[in-house]
Amino acid sequence: MNEVIKMDQEYIDRLKKLQEEYNKKTFEFGRLYQAKVEIDNQLEEWEEQRISITNEYKKLQQQELKLAEELETKYGQGLVNIETGEFKKD
Repeated sequence: MNEVIKMDQEYIDRLKKLQEEYNKKTFEFGRLYQAKVEIDNQLEEWEEQRISITNEYKKLQQQELKLAEELETKYGQGLVNIETGEFKKD
């Protein structure tokens, strides 16, 4: 026969307190994980934007090179003052 013993209230209270603390920490872990998911999503969006802007920047560099070649073909080597629209040959 299994004997049933009534526990002291102090131990019951301490066990309940521990259980509450475990529940709080479990909830905090959930909040942290949720924050991590949101941060990961933001990082993915950041990376997509970085790639897009980098690609656009490279296109601008290519356009600049092409324009520089056109200007050199038309005017020769020199310096351009885009404020005045003047070209000074070397």
